[in-house]
Amino acid sequence: MTTKTFTVLLLAWSASAGAANVGPWARTETRQPCSQFNVLRNPYFGDTHVHTTYSFDAVSGDVRTGPRDAYRFAQGQPIDLPPYDAQGHALRSLQLGRPLDFTAVTDHAEFFGEVQLCLTPGSPAYDDPDCVAYRSAIPQTDQFSSSGIQHLAIPYLVSPNPVRFPFCGPGGTVCLSEASLVWQDIQAAAEEFYDRTAACGFTTFVAYEWAANTNIQNLHRNVIFRNEVVPALPISYVEQPTPQGLWNALKVQCLDGPARCDVLGIPHNSNISNGVMFLPENADGSPLTAADAAFRSSMEPLVEIMQHKGESE
Repeated sequence: MTTKTFTVLLLAWSASAGAANVGPWARTETRQPCSQFNVLRNPYFGDTHVHTTYSFDAVSGDVRTGPRDAYRFAQGQPIDLPPYDAQGHALRSLQLGRPLDFTAVTDHAEFFGEVQLCLTPGSPAYDDPDCVAYRSAIPQTDQFSSSGIQHLAIPYLVSPNPVRFPFCGPGGTVCLSEASLVWQDIQAAAEEFYDRTAACGFTTFVAYEWAANTNIQNLHRNVIFRNEVVPALPISYVEQPTPQGLWNALKVQCLDGPARCDVLGIPHNSNISNGVMFLPENADGSPLTAADAAFRSSMEPLVEIMQHKGESE
């Protein structure tokens, strides 16, 4: 797991409303009222950017811990870190000094299916040359020069018109079918660790990362859902290779779709976007209108300020 961004948020979304003191929002899920409630709100400490073995770059670094491990770590338990010895025992571990209040696991949606197919012996793609090349580069020694990361990422994340690997089958169906299993497990893990009791001790969010590096410019977003109602599959860069396309798809598949579905995006590492992250124009180069800006603001009311890749302030 790579824990990237610790965030302090005053979250109207956090589960902190009691039955007697209802906050200025509409509850969108079923849960026990919290035993403690402060109408002026409390500060909550959490992480909105966490990668596990479901992310292609974490796997390239030989990360072997999954979403449940990430949640246990957030709740104060130790977590294994690479490198591992020949018997598969981690040579390092890490433990937080203070458990977190909330966490969103945000694995890269673009490779949910591909990574699992490449790592699972007997899968339809396991012996494919692209998968063999990816596995042979594990563990990586550097995130940006790793041949494994570059082998997977460049065809998907750099081109303005990404195309899936041939081993994904016609229409990407093989990879998408595998991706649906990963997405279901991510949702199941979030539900398992969400404290729905009156203690309201820990909040999880179903989430993923939309990872665009169009023309080698970072345009990544963490996409975080309000509750357990989410689209059948995450909308990745392969399906929607522009921010406007992502927002529109989220509007159709979530905001205007199933009842109670709600979502926001958090742009991250705008410091390595080459100035493109906040250009006042649409993806086609047309100027932003007031309506365009208002729509973006409604979809992305937050922005990541700092993580280990730099400060975006």
